[in-house]
Amino acid sequence: MSEKVKNNKFIGAFVNEMYAILLGIGLGNVLFVQQIDLSNKFEIMMGLFVTGIVLLYWWDWTEFLSDNVVSSKPEFIIDFLILIHLEVLFLYYNKPLNLALIFIILAFLDLSWVINYILQNKGNFIAKNKTWIAEKIVALIIFSSTYLLLHFLWFDMKLFYQGLIIITAFILVRTISFRQVKKAPRYSLDKATEMDFITISEINNSYLDPEKNRAFMISEMSEEIIESRLENNFRYYVLRKFGNDEILGFVELSNSVGEDILNHVSWENDKYKKQILDNNFDNLLYIEKIAVDKTYKKQGIGEALYKNLFAKYSDYSFYAFVMDHPHKNEISMNFHKKLGFVEAGTLELEEYKVFDNYRSKIFYKN
Repeated sequence: MSEKVKNNKFIGAFVNEMYAILLGIGLGNVLFVQQIDLSNKFEIMMGLFVTGIVLLYWWDWTEFLSDNVVSSKPEFIIDFLILIHLEVLFLYYNKPLNLALIFIILAFLDLSWVINYILQNKGNFIAKNKTWIAEKIVALIIFSSTYLLLHFLWFDMKLFYQGLIIITAFILVRTISFRQVKKAPRYSLDKATEMDFITISEINNSYLDPEKNRAFMISEMSEEIIESRLENNFRYYVLRKFGNDEILGFVELSNSVGEDILNHVSWENDKYKKQILDNNFDNLLYIEKIAVDKTYKKQGIGEALYKNLFAKYSDYSFYAFVMDHPHKNEISMNFHKKLGFVEAGTLELEEYKVFDNYRSKIFYKN
């Protein structure tokens, strides 16, 4: 079973290299084709301004976005259109009204990029979706208002002051519309290595006692157990912040919990039964365990872990069991519901591990 590649190496490399190319072509056009007047303060100001815009877009792409783009034609088309319009900025660097119009188009493309990103990632994990979209709409409104202002005043206003208005509008948009990307923590979900096994075991075992932990595990973990499960097609992933090796949480996956367990499930309806049993080895993953280091509880790490998982396996459905008796893991139940899982059935066994009259709920996300 192969996982869908999350970030597209071609798109990331192409856009990154295109920024360098368009910057070189744009500066060459300003210096040698349009022959900027170095004695004109307005032209120097606007030439530096346009160059700074391209550098900022390049910075944002490299630092915040390129690692998370998903392979898709819409992604490539939107990125290409943004690059083209950034190049056009150099053609009209000394014409504020034209720049305002180009900024409107760029704001619309930025909004399209964000919407496409959220759709591709099935619940964006970089920023809060609604706030992120709202920021881009505000940017579109600011640039549209700037264009109208210049359109009605440009006959009576010196070019230098028109340029200041454009620069002010861009600074305002930059301050408002990049907050979500800048302040949001960035995570990476990496396949666990042998060096991670001890930490995974420690995190798991810190939740072993249902009497003391409101969210809990029911089985112990060790390096040996992980190694043996890896031989049986189990998969382990760990969540880290970019640039930091510290493990914040982990998830354990397998292809199936097994028919011997699923045959004891009382299903909520035939639809869930069919979706899970018929696809048990096809685009469906069983979440054996998921846990967050207690140091980072209530910091959104569990949600980030799941959303990164959904993005990595964006073509897959998931299911998990959460214990309901003799101990009720209510925190885990509410957490799964919050992330879009639905209660698909109930498992009841007279004996399971060390528990009598065991009961758990099966949660499913399509």
